[in-house]
Amino acid sequence: MTEENNGDGDNRTKIYFFYMIIILMFVEILDTYTTNYPNVIPSKIIEEFLSNYPENVATSIYMLCGAIATVGMYFVFLNQFMADKAGRKLLLGITVLGMGVSSLLLALSTNIIQYTIFLFLLYMFFSSDIWVIYINEECTPEKRAFWTNIVLIGGVTGALLIPVFRSIYITETGSNWRGMTYFAIILGIVLSIIVLSTFKETSKYLEIKEEKLAIDESRNLLIENIKTLFTSEHKNEFKIILIISFVAGLNYIFIH
Repeated sequence: MTEENNGDGDNRTKIYFFYMIIILMFVEILDTYTTNYPNVIPSKIIEEFLSNYPENVATSIYMLCGAIATVGMYFVFLNQFMADKAGRKLLLGITVLGMGVSSLLLALSTNIIQYTIFLFLLYMFFSSDIWVIYINEECTPEKRAFWTNIVLIGGVTGALLIPVFRSIYITETGSNWRGMTYFAIILGIVLSIIVLSTFKETSKYLEIKEEKLAIDESRNLLIENIKTLFTSEHKNEFKIILIISFVAGLNYIFIH
């Protein structure tokens, strides 16, 4: 039994498709977990790295460092661009590995500056959402929303694990905030190996590559793609989304 031929001559089995969905669910679990676990340890970070400052000053410094780290989310443009350059499979493997390695670096950080730098990297990788490209390019249009929601539902497990691990590693009798990174480190490394060794490149990307519609080296498509967003027929809708995202980002910082 095979999936519908996507036009590249590669009939992919349903077994592979469901295997891909399961692995992408674990990718989303990792994504959700790494997105949220830094939010439950600020007090412990302040306690370890900023304890020599008054409480209000320490909190302000942490807030500033957190705001700097969130800038990493803007580098999602670079990851999406590189997905067009190097392929979806490679970038998916790199981003999940990046989440694991960034978590490892966070665990190894010894001061607030190092913590901020590594948190910046974590934001850059978990914001990529390369798995969404896989869904969009491997599913028929009428099934994309369904399978996207299935992956997202699976990803909820990542959020559920956060209070579980926090109750284990951060208690009234002891605190090991670095323990919150262990799950992300292990899952990120394991998933990167699985993706790079067992995943196929998306059929749509192969089709584009074969038709020589991929990136023209003489042009800077990263800048051109950004310009296109602001000149398309949906530019007003895109601007509204940017404004909403900016306000949501401010709320995220204030919640911290």
